[in-house]
Amino acid sequence: MRAEQRGKAAIDPPHVATEYFAKKFQELAGSMNVRMLDTDRVRKLTPLRIQRMLKEQAPDLPVSQTQIYRYFHGEAPPRLDVVYELARLFGVPPSYFMPDEFLPE
Repeated sequence: MRAEQRGKAAIDPPHVATEYFAKKFQELAGSMNVRMLDTDRVRKLTPLRIQRMLKEQAPDLPVSQTQIYRYFHGEAPPRLDVVYELARLFGVPPSYFMPDEFLPE
């Protein structure tokens, strides 16, 4: 029995570019740690910490913790403004998040 027939919406697999973005996003986050100013402890970069850092960097960027989580896990494609701000945050070009086959030669 299909998912739609059981009353649940079918979930399409993510686009290859969305999966690639999530992989690169996770690699960047995994390669960096942040030092907490109040406790001086070193912590991993989590979607929540990334969202808070983005909010500091770009206060007018409307992106929630849930949305960052969805980008991080490849559940949703990011908007272009989010890609730009994440690239700035991590110090990489926006093209870092795009598979080569989607980039012009």
